[in-house]
Amino acid sequence: LHWCDLCQQRIKPESGGCFRCSLCDFDVCQDCAKREDAATVGENVLRGDSGVRVETAMDNSSYLKRTLVVARAELPLLLVSFLLLALSSVSNLLLPHFQGSIIDKVVLSDKDGFSRIIKLYVVLMLVQGALSTCYSAIFTLVSRRLKFTIRNSLLE
Repeated sequence: LHWCDLCQQRIKPESGGCFRCSLCDFDVCQDCAKREDAATVGENVLRGDSGVRVETAMDNSSYLKRTLVVARAELPLLLVSFLLLALSSVSNLLLPHFQGSIIDKVVLSDKDGFSRIIKLYVVLMLVQGALSTCYSAIFTLVSRRLKFTIRNSLLE
């Protein structure tokens, strides 16, 4: 005595039997097995309140649009974070120039120039550290808020 897992009808022995998986207890009657749309009414398909939903292929721009919709509330913080990241990268690019200038001042025995370059170098390192700390903190904050938003929208 088996029931078809697709049409929910009792499978009668005179109907020609059924296809059965005893491991997962899945039964399909002969009529459902012959259906053209059996794959869309079976297992592993998206289902909603109005029935089976057909999955559509998505391209990269569709994923980007969906991401922007989800991240729209966090966009100002993301833009600030990207700006801080760019400024931090620029300051990282300037550090080797100042290191070279420090070596030049040592070679030339220019004490006043050395003192000035060291002060600028220390200030630049502090600015670079502050920028990288800020963008890292904002990225962490935004990612946690996005995880919270997505988790709540999925579990509603």
